[in-house]
Amino acid sequence: NPSCDAINYAADVKYATDLFWPHHLIHNAFHYCVYEFCGIFCSNIDAMTLMNVVTSLFAIATSLVSWRILRHLTEESSAKALVLLLGSCFGFMRYSVQCETYVIPIFFSVVASYFFLRAVRDRKLLYALASGFMSVLACLFHQVQIFWTLGLLVGLLFSRRYRESVAYAVTLLVIPAVYSLVFVFYDSGEWSVSNLFRYA
Repeated sequence: NPSCDAINYAADVKYATDLFWPHHLIHNAFHYCVYEFCGIFCSNIDAMTLMNVVTSLFAIATSLVSWRILRHLTEESSAKALVLLLGSCFGFMRYSVQCETYVIPIFFSVVASYFFLRAVRDRKLLYALASGFMSVLACLFHQVQIFWTLGLLVGLLFSRRYRESVAYAVTLLVIPAVYSLVFVFYDSGEWSVSNLFRYA
């Protein structure tokens, strides 16, 4: 059964209201774009059903990327068992088939973790930038992902990948920039550091 929040998000997408919520800034806006695009081909598509399908696809992708990470870190048999464990967790199963705000940001955080591992192992700036960009998307889809994001930054620092750490940190400046744009141009707020903090 859909949660009250899920019903609310689907209504926001269907009627194009409240597309930007501070704690999951671009979640509704992303689904609205998908809904509008699919509406070109099917005029009577149900917003909640479509959002559920999109979320399920991200859940599948999360499992696949998790598999790639685990194959780098452990034996194939262990990787299979751990991915199976991930897929059988109640929380992951439940939110994989609902238009809630949790699975999509986790996907981007997992992808960021994959590029983080490549940055640590290969010492390539491009991987650090890719990890940062994925972390930005994760935080924009749900701000709680900032803790995962900071964890990756600390991991780079502890790995003594200082050049990669700077590149990763610089990409994170996109987060307050996007929040500022939404606050000023969508919510018609008066920009200041204190107002932005209160909004976020």
